Amino acid sequence: RLEALPSPDLAMAAHRAAAFDLAPYFAHELLAKSASSGIRRLIYLRTDTVVLGDLAELEQVDLGGSPIGMGRSCSHLIRDVVNFSVREALPTKLDKDACAPSGAVLAIDMLAWRTARVTDRVEQLARIHRDAMSAIFLAIGGRIADLGGEWAPCVGLARSAATLREKEEARKMGVEWSDLRSLQRSHQGRTRIVACSRTAKLLLFDGQLKPWLPDVDETLDPAPACSVPKSLSLLAWGWSVVVHFLCEGVPVVNCADLWFSFISPEAACALKDFDAEWQSDEVAWRRRRSELEREFRVDGDVAVD
Repeated sequence: RLEALPSPDLAMAAHRAAAFDLAPYFAHELLAKSASSGIRRLIYLRTDTVVLGDLAELEQVDLGGSPIGMGRSCSHLIRDVVNFSVREALPTKLDKDACAPSGAVLAIDMLAWRTARVTDRVEQLARIHRDAMSAIFLAIGGRIADLGGEWAPCVGLARSAATLREKEEARKMGVEWSDLRSLQRSHQGRTRIVACSRTAKLLLFDGQLKPWLPDVDETLDPAPACSVPKSLSLLAWGWSVVVHFLCEGVPVVNCADLWFSFISPEAACALKDFDAEWQSDEVAWRRRRSELEREFRVDGDVAVD
């Protein structure tokens, strides 16, 4: 059903990835066919997250009658993620400049969800809008409960570049500009400090620099640095420097190291894609060979002339 959703503007692989953004909203149908069909609340987490809080809190949070609750991230606003060209079922007073809900963590009231037939509505609207957030907003009239500020996901831990709003958030948290410049000059050109990782209950490794993917050339795409979560302050790190948040010295580390602190070396090795690692080397080798052949031809032409 997911892959059948039309998306003519996307290549097949991209279409499949976009379609599966809607997968959590079909989960209750899978559970209904299992022995766990009596579940009252479904908690969903993206696979590229690290949880630092107590998930039991999400089972107890009041959704205020809404079928679904989400954490909110101010790296995007509602107007960035919702298609307002069709205002069907949207509240007239929906604040476009409010922080947008994030699909990194969901709490779904199974009874309210089934009663309102939300999945059928999401599937219908996804055929029109082709993006998950617009479909879910329209399906429930924008009535998405907020899971609370503590469950706002800290995003972008696998991105080298920050959005303007993320830079503004870092400034509000007191990250000193001089430290950022020093980090850029002295430590592999890092241009981004993720400040929210210090207190967030959920870390989201969205972006291209996934910790489990083959190594990337950090001279071209420098990895972000993350403030060390307070709960991990006693761990030793392979690389760490101190930056200042409102004049208080705070250690920052490679964001990927936060991911690997929760997984054993044996498990990390088992999850590696060794073929992809060799392929990345082969691509680099072929590119270099092509460049050398091109230089040789140019030099030959000059010699002949």
